[in-house]
Amino acid sequence: GLAEIEVYWGQLAENVEMKVPVSGLYHVVLDLNLDGQLTATGGKQIMLVPVAWGIRGGFIDANWNNTIEATSASKFDKKHMEFSFKDVVVKKDDAFKFVQADCWKIYLDMMGQVKCETSLGIENGEITTFGEEINFSIERGIYEMKLVWDLKGGACGKSFSYTTEKTGEPAAEEYVPTDHKVGISGSMNSWGDPAGLYLGVYNESKSEVTDPTTGAGNFVYELKGVTFDADNSFKFRFDDEWLGLAAVEITGVEATGSDDGFGGLNISVPAGCYDMVATVVWDGAQRTALKIAFAEGTPSEVEYADIAITAIVPAGWEKCYIWAWGPNDVNYTGGEWPGEELTIENGKVAKAFTQVATPLNVIFSNGAGVQTIDITNVEDGAEIDIQANLKQ
Repeated sequence: GLAEIEVYWGQLAENVEMKVPVSGLYHVVLDLNLDGQLTATGGKQIMLVPVAWGIRGGFIDANWNNTIEATSASKFDKKHMEFSFKDVVVKKDDAFKFVQADCWKIYLDMMGQVKCETSLGIENGEITTFGEEINFSIERGIYEMKLVWDLKGGACGKSFSYTTEKTGEPAAEEYVPTDHKVGISGSMNSWGDPAGLYLGVYNESKSEVTDPTTGAGNFVYELKGVTFDADNSFKFRFDDEWLGLAAVEITGVEATGSDDGFGGLNISVPAGCYDMVATVVWDGAQRTALKIAFAEGTPSEVEYADIAITAIVPAGWEKCYIWAWGPNDVNYTGGEWPGEELTIENGKVAKAFTQVATPLNVIFSNGAGVQTIDITNVEDGAEIDIQANLKQ
């Protein structure tokens, strides 16, 4: 996000001189309370907000919550200013908007009902407030972007223009399967994050790297024994993305879409039990496709549960790792020995698992050759004495 800025706000009064402490570009919001909405807040008001431009977009985070701050601005001369954004990594088909003061809107009342739009988008090819997202039609790369302000009359957006200049290529990004979560969220699991039956299990043998130089490839996750009722609707998930009917390639079943209320389509399939093979197509920097193959499945007999455990760490251990797995050798701690490192506090470690297949089994180790035996059928709330379970 952006650095904090000082906002100047108050009620309008006659014969009072207004000054700002620092010369610069300000966003001025004036509301004369003609509709009475600000009466409880003191009546007609004015607000001065120092301009601090940033960028929000899909290439920063999927939920558009984080902001890239302008790295520099030209000297203020009352008519021209340039805000620069350097080393911006752009993925193809991404979109963005310019935001002011790390927010979409400036609010004038405590209830958040009286507000002024401060983001800049595109409408009819021109920058404007309340505009649509700015879509890149340029190739993936590293860019320097500039938002240019030249004082003009009329609407706020008429004073702005922007440029993009490609300065380099992003480094290849190896696909690490355990860093990504592939699964389903829908009415079957109260639209919660994928877990248990609805979380895909990575299948290394079916996955392949097609370009060792860039790390591009096809990476496969499997979901087995998932039952859908006739009234179920859902979306596929890749990390924080919610992927509706238009965003995934579905084969093996006739899928239909329904309006999700946010401009997308929830997915429905004929009632039944399915196995699914989800293939993530990775180009070396981003997911470019998610392909889902449905096949008839058998209802899962595996039970899932939330399991939280603690363990007493032997004296002298500087590090403690946990290796955890369930039925069919599904691993819950990364899949690479010795597993997940835990933080030792007051001689103990703790780990909470969400909707893992039971029975759950664990091994604790110090990462240097000392480990426990297989501790099986671990139950929620268990406290394990590692010393008493060391492998001889």
